[in-house]
Amino acid sequence: MLQKDEKKRIKQHIYRTFFEDSPTVFIKKSVFLPIMRFLLAFTLIFGYSLVVSGQSFLLDSLLKQHVSALSHDSMGGRFSGSAGMVKSASYISVEMDAMGLQPYHKHDTGRFLIYWDTVLQGKSYWGYNVAGVLPGEIMDTAIIFSAHYDHIGLQATQKALPFGAYSRRTKGDTIYNGANDNATGVAALLYLASHFTSMPPPHYTLVFVCFSGEELGMIGSDKFAAALIPEMYLAYNVNLEMLGRPNGTGPFITEPDEFTDFRQRLNRILFEHDRTYRKNYFSEDPFKNQNLFKRSDNYSFYKIGIPGYTIMASDPRDRFYHHTGDQYETIDFDEMGKIVEAIKLAVKPLVSGSKTGK
Repeated sequence: MLQKDEKKRIKQHIYRTFFEDSPTVFIKKSVFLPIMRFLLAFTLIFGYSLVVSGQSFLLDSLLKQHVSALSHDSMGGRFSGSAGMVKSASYISVEMDAMGLQPYHKHDTGRFLIYWDTVLQGKSYWGYNVAGVLPGEIMDTAIIFSAHYDHIGLQATQKALPFGAYSRRTKGDTIYNGANDNATGVAALLYLASHFTSMPPPHYTLVFVCFSGEELGMIGSDKFAAALIPEMYLAYNVNLEMLGRPNGTGPFITEPDEFTDFRQRLNRILFEHDRTYRKNYFSEDPFKNQNLFKRSDNYSFYKIGIPGYTIMASDPRDRFYHHTGDQYETIDFDEMGKIVEAIKLAVKPLVSGSKTGK
């Protein structure tokens, strides 16, 4: 159980790490907060959002902040069970707490961390899932948004991967930072959570969960799905994966053959709301031969009868996939911002339970 002084210590540690001790990619809090307050006040007074490169300044800033923090060298590649994974989980939990989410388990006092462990091929592994809840008008029906935050760690941890390492590196670089895979998905999830917590209560309860153990074979999401709160009915899972280096054709959705209406609904809602997005902005999975539907955390929910979908934007054969070159500087934040904004607009009616979302 996390005590108040420990919680305060974690927040102070995160602040020192990401605002005081890190490279200039992080904005000093003393500069960042006054700027944000001014921009938010300006927006409220004049009734419109300031835009940077076609994006909301707030969206752009938050995405960069989260991707930069999670893919920083100090996170050590976020391998499940590592110190970098713990540090990443703490960062995510502090963000969830700050935006007002409630811990997934009622007995949790605010840390949001859910422990799991397992044995694979004679080796022991463990990790934390990080889960927060935004209660809706209907408390017992939920939509779950997810993204995995773990990655494959350091060159030294490659031997610990139970299924063998598929990894490449630049000479002299031993850290697999995982900016696109999957700091971008976590950044998108945290942005969506911050948006919906700033709005009136949603119609359905929203669960936001970041998994570890995905790179070990979706262990974290399997454990989470096997221990769902029994009183809560999960309508479906929206999983976010590799959104930062679009493949040129835009975002796509992996879905099972029997649940193909989700993509159609998102496209219809998005096009009706904002015609600047093309009619079928979210495309069908163009890489079905890669079996992506069964390779991400949505599949853990599908296996127990809950419709699960992954929204993805990158080619699974991306040149920086499981490469030490998967770093902050390779992310296309302009395109990523458009994708995340489209996801927000498209899921809003689903979250609110309005007729347009049915």
